[in-house]
Amino acid sequence: MLYPTLVITAVLARQGLYILLAAGTGVLPRRFRLTRYKIWMRSALLLWWLVLVLGWMTYPTGTYHGRMEDLKNRVRRSGVKKLCERESGRSRNVVSMKSLIPWLLLCSLAHGAVCPTGQAKDQAALVQIEQVWLQAAEQHDVAALGCILADEFEEAGFDGSLTDRSAMLASAAKPSNVHSELTDLHAHVYGDFGYVRGLGVNRRDDGKAPVKNRFTDIFVYRDGRWQCVAGHESHFPEERPQAH
Repeated sequence: MLYPTLVITAVLARQGLYILLAAGTGVLPRRFRLTRYKIWMRSALLLWWLVLVLGWMTYPTGTYHGRMEDLKNRVRRSGVKKLCERESGRSRNVVSMKSLIPWLLLCSLAHGAVCPTGQAKDQAALVQIEQVWLQAAEQHDVAALGCILADEFEEAGFDGSLTDRSAMLASAAKPSNVHSELTDLHAHVYGDFGYVRGLGVNRRDDGKAPVKNRFTDIFVYRDGRWQCVAGHESHFPEERPQAH
């Protein structure tokens, strides 16, 4: 069982690298970027659990008395010295697999991290999501932001550009010297549809004038939570000091 486990682990390592590049960076061409994240993450979770099962199956089986009888018979056939050498090698393999199991479990939990469900269908929930979005962006929490953005998410910028989900996640993963504040948030809910309109102020650490914008984010209620499918922002004209 050891070799199938190693093969599946190698496949998972490559799958994890692809997910990281596709979801967390913008280095891949658009045609190679992920659009259906749930399928990829659930398949990775399934493979990790398969690795765990195969790992546990590599342990020697049988009762204590059965093992003792097996040892006695093998001593008679091959001698004590050769048997001890063989058992020593086998013990090293088992210990190695034992040390691998906790790491596999951690990887499984990481891939199995699920988005929150059971969110309320009210205005307060949407306002709270906007604050979580802001916090996730400033803390570079790509996983939390990925739970907010729907697979088909696109944002229209003030200059007419479109930013899709992959680009938004890649941007959130990069260091930034911009700090944002949200005010005047107004949410509206119509069944499984809702939107939030508010004001955002972006301040830079380099002392440049803050940028103020008005934004609208459109949400749909899907899989037990609100997911943003579209957004738009408009910048306010830059305030210049009046000449005297």
